[in-house]
Amino acid sequence: PSRRPRAAELLSYLTHRIAGQVEELVELRLHVLVKRGTKGLGIGVNRGNVIQSLTAGHVLQLGDEIVSVDGVDIAGRHLAHVIKPEAPTYSLVVVRRDQVIGMTMRRLPADHPVLRPKARLQVLHAVILRDQHGLGLGLTPNNVVERIKPGGAAERCGLFHLNDVVIAVDGKSIGARSAVHAIKPDSFETAFDILRAAPVGPVRVVLRPPARAQTVSKLRELGGPDEDLSSRSSQLNLATSGGDGEAGLGQPARHSGDPSSAVPLAAKP
Repeated sequence: PSRRPRAAELLSYLTHRIAGQVEELVELRLHVLVKRGTKGLGIGVNRGNVIQSLTAGHVLQLGDEIVSVDGVDIAGRHLAHVIKPEAPTYSLVVVRRDQVIGMTMRRLPADHPVLRPKARLQVLHAVILRDQHGLGLGLTPNNVVERIKPGGAAERCGLFHLNDVVIAVDGKSIGARSAVHAIKPDSFETAFDILRAAPVGPVRVVLRPPARAQTVSKLRELGGPDEDLSSRSSQLNLATSGGDGEAGLGQPARHSGDPSSAVPLAAKP
């Protein structure tokens, strides 16, 4: 007969198992752009602004904690008291504590943009309508977008960038699996949740000339004494800007916990 494990052996096994699970757990601050639909945002939160219910198709997840709306920290207030009911879109920052997404991120190369310290992470929901040539999207074995076929279905979708990380397919998290194996080859429509390290922007740099006398003196050296160059003294403006994306909404709702504890954010009558 097989020997039953001793208490010390069982404790050691459970300790290592729990330690492995904690190691996979990550806490992310995600930037999400959400549209208001005809029936509202489709989000129900509890008193701590933790999401308890969602309409289908949301890039948000049950358990996400909303901490900022349109650049304003909620700071102990309820979400319903912070949002502007007439606004068509909202820029949310949510805290997500997730073990599965941690498994996905640990497969990435160490120099990937989403792993950089203080990276501004966006999560987007993108749907590709397959054509006769397929999805038009190339992924690495660790679920990073490495190719977007010119004129293909993914490019027409308009949301994919190189280096995006696929974290879910058709609403199911990838974890340590390959996204290629989660895509249904005979499906006309495939939905992706993607993680992106967004560029910082907009940034404006202004280069000011030195004092007028020094500037005119320098310009005369370059142009000659007979030329009036004072009008050439000017200010240079250089600007760079970053992109943004948005999350789509669906209709059927799903709930977590006691539905009565969720506070739905309905559309303005």
